[in-house]
Amino acid sequence: GKSVTTLQRATMLLGMKTVKLMALSFSMAGALPKKGKQGGFSFTEYWHRSLVCAIAARSLARLTKSPQGDEAFLCGLFAHFGKLVLARCLPEQYEPVLAESAGWPAVALEEERLGFSSTDVCASLLKGWDLPELIYVTVGYWSHPERTAELAEGPTRRLAELLALAHLAESVLCDTDKGTPLARLHAEMERQFGTQAGEVDALLVGLESGIGAVLAAIVMLVTGFFF
Repeated sequence: GKSVTTLQRATMLLGMKTVKLMALSFSMAGALPKKGKQGGFSFTEYWHRSLVCAIAARSLARLTKSPQGDEAFLCGLFAHFGKLVLARCLPEQYEPVLAESAGWPAVALEEERLGFSSTDVCASLLKGWDLPELIYVTVGYWSHPERTAELAEGPTRRLAELLALAHLAESVLCDTDKGTPLARLHAEMERQFGTQAGEVDALLVGLESGIGAVLAAIVMLVTGFFF
């Protein structure tokens, strides 16, 4: 009911956890190129997919009544960070993989060609940066949903499962082949949460119609924050 005019007031309303996660997200955003290409790697596609995954993760957390919406958003933002690291730090090895996959390789192809994946790289970096185990383990496991059963039942396992679902939603919104990820998303949402296909479709329609405005707002906020 009152205007938010001070950082203290904003922190009280949002909660310190949300403020910390937003600060980390924007810090990462401010340090990276916003558009253009480096070899076969597109920063524009990287940012688009990362933000779509983050927004989808947070929306799915709300739909499934998960209390981990903030963490889901951050993990979604980091989901593809390893691809950017490989493109910038190991271009000679990663460029052929990018060329083979029209610039956006699947994790399975990375493992086949490199012996490890971009999610492995990202999880190792996040762990080395002393991020919480909840974050780096989730980022390390989302690309192999069949392995989440190895995790003990608890917040990390639930968040890893949620991020895997967010990636399917991202594929529906960003990939040419939408049928396969959509069918998998329907099946997994019903199996894990009892969510019907119509509810999932409504969420995706809402994301698709509103995601442009959300992306524009985030880019504007990040740009205003750092430039």
